[in-house]
Amino acid sequence: MFSKTGFLLLILFQCFLFGGSNYYQGKFDSTKKQYLGAVVSGNKDKEIKYLKDLINYGKHLGINTLKYKKELNRLDKTSDLKKKITTSFKLEPKYNIKSVKHDKNSIIITFNQNIDSSYINFFEKKYKHYHRDYFDINGRYQYAKSKKITLKNVDKTIIYQHKKDILRIYIQNKKDPKTLFLTNKNQIIIKHIDIVSKKKKQIDKVKVLKEKISPSPAKAPSFLKDKKYTISDVRAVENTIIVEFNHKINKTYLDFYERKHKSFSRDYFDIKGNFKGAYNKKLKVSGIDKTVIYQHKKDKLRIYLQNRSNPKTIYIIGDNKIIIKNLSSLKKTKPLKKQDFIYPYEKTIVIDAGHGGKDPGATNGRKIYEKDIVLNISKFLRQELNRKGFKVQLTRDRDKYVKLGKRTKYANRKKADMFISIHANAVPKKKARKARGVETYFLSPARSARAKRVAALENKGDMGNMNWSSKSSLLTILNQGKITASNKMAIDIQKNMLYKLRKKYGKKAIRDGGVREGPFWVLVGAQMPSVLVEVGYISHPEEGRRIAKKSYQRLIAKAMADGIESYFLKN
Repeated sequence: MFSKTGFLLLILFQCFLFGGSNYYQGKFDSTKKQYLGAVVSGNKDKEIKYLKDLINYGKHLGINTLKYKKELNRLDKTSDLKKKITTSFKLEPKYNIKSVKHDKNSIIITFNQNIDSSYINFFEKKYKHYHRDYFDINGRYQYAKSKKITLKNVDKTIIYQHKKDILRIYIQNKKDPKTLFLTNKNQIIIKHIDIVSKKKKQIDKVKVLKEKISPSPAKAPSFLKDKKYTISDVRAVENTIIVEFNHKINKTYLDFYERKHKSFSRDYFDIKGNFKGAYNKKLKVSGIDKTVIYQHKKDKLRIYLQNRSNPKTIYIIGDNKIIIKNLSSLKKTKPLKKQDFIYPYEKTIVIDAGHGGKDPGATNGRKIYEKDIVLNISKFLRQELNRKGFKVQLTRDRDKYVKLGKRTKYANRKKADMFISIHANAVPKKKARKARGVETYFLSPARSARAKRVAALENKGDMGNMNWSSKSSLLTILNQGKITASNKMAIDIQKNMLYKLRKKYGKKAIRDGGVREGPFWVLVGAQMPSVLVEVGYISHPEEGRRIAKKSYQRLIAKAMADGIESYFLKN
C-alpha cells in the first residue's frame, strides 16, 4: 500500500502527464490539485471528500480509480469500498499471459492486454561451460510448468514461473547465444539468430569448389607465413560484414576514414590484426558496388566499400568482433516486417539545448554564454544523427527561453525513443582552474556532493520551494522505470566522448568526470531513457576557450552521435 507521501507524489506525477479539455477531465484535474492541498495541510476530511470526487469523475472518464479507492479505504474506516475493492481484485484475470508459442528460431508470448517494453527485462550471464540469455517477463502463465520449448541450434531453452508475477525464459548455449526481442501491441517476440545459416554453408561450398578448380591460388606474403593469426573469421551476410577475433578487442582496433574520388567514394576500415584467408576471401555486401579485403600491413587488415554515391556505413565493436553495416541498402530493400529487427534509423531523438533566451546559463565573463555553445552543439548533433538515419527534433532551434517542464512534455508528444539535454558546466572563480572535464548524468536522487552542486546550477528557478528530501522522493517515483536504460545510454555516450576528444586533444587535456546520478528537473517526466551531458567547464581558462570553438563542438557532437548509435544497436 502506498504511504501518504508516495501517494501524494504519484498524484503530482499524473497531473504532470495528463490533461484534458472536456468538463469531467477539467474537474478531475482540478480535484487532484485540491486533494494535493488537503494532504499538505493535513485536512483528513477534505482528503476523503476529494478522493470520493476523483472516483466519481474517474467513472465518467473511464479511468481506473482503484488506487483512489484503496487510499479512501485506508483513510475512511466507515467506507463501504473495502468489499468493492476486494471484489475487484477477484474479478481480475489470474493469468495475464494468454499463450506462449514457438517455431524454429522464435518464441512468441501473447498477453490478454496491450503491453510496452517495460514488460520485459533482458540480461545475460557467462558460466564456466556455457552462456545464458535471460528474459524476465512481467506476467503469469498458466502452463509454465508443463511448457516445452525447442529452438534450432540452441542447446537448451527453459521456461518457468520465476516469481508470482514474473515468467522467466532463458536460452542456453556453449557459445554466446545471439538473441534479440521486440514488443508489438500485445506480444513479445524473442528471436534466436542462427549464425550457421544456409547462405553461409552455400558460400563455403562455392569456396571449396573454387579452391579445387583454381590451379594457382593467390599466395599470402612472406610476413604471414608461420604466424599466429589474430583474426579467426571474416564473413559477409547481406548488408553486414562480421570480423571475428581470437581475443577481446577495444576501439583502438579499428580506424575508419573515407575518400571521395572523381567517379566513386570509398569507406575504409583499417583493422589491427592478420587474417589467414585475406587474399582468397571474397566479400559481397548488398547495396555496395565493390567490397575489397586484403592484408595491408603485417598487423593491419584493410576492408573498403566502394560506391558511386557515398556509402552510408556504421560499425560496432563488441567483445571479440567488429560489425560493419551498410545502411544505404535499406532504402532499396523491401519494408521490414514487424518480426524483423528494427535498426536505429527508425528511432526518434529529442535534443534539448539547455537554458536560452532570458536564461544565459553559465558564462566565463568574456561574452561567451552556455546557451549559445549548447545550441551550436545541438545543431551539429542533429546533423550527425540525421546522417546516420535517425529522426531528430530540437526543443529549441534559436535563442529562446523554454520552461524545463515543457521540454520533456515536447519529447513525450513526439513519442521520442531518447531525450538528451546538453549543458556546459561551471564553478566559482576560486575553483575555476581545477574543475574541468566531460560528464554524463542520468535522472536519480544525487548520491554525491558534486552531483548536487551541478544539479543546483542547472535547476535554478525550478522547484525552488521543495526541500532536498522531497525532491529525492519525487525523483525516485518519477523515473524509476527508466533509470537502468538511462544509465546504459549515459555510459555509451561518455565512453565515445572520451575516446574522440582524447584522440585529438590528449588524455591529460580531457578529464573523465564519469557517469553520475543527478536530480535534474529538465529530465523529470520523460517517458523514455534520458540523459544530461555536460560538455566541459566554461569557467576553466583553457577548456572554456576550447568548448567555444566550432571544431570542438563538431567533434563532441560526433562523439555523442556515435554513443547514441552504439546504445541503440546494443539495446
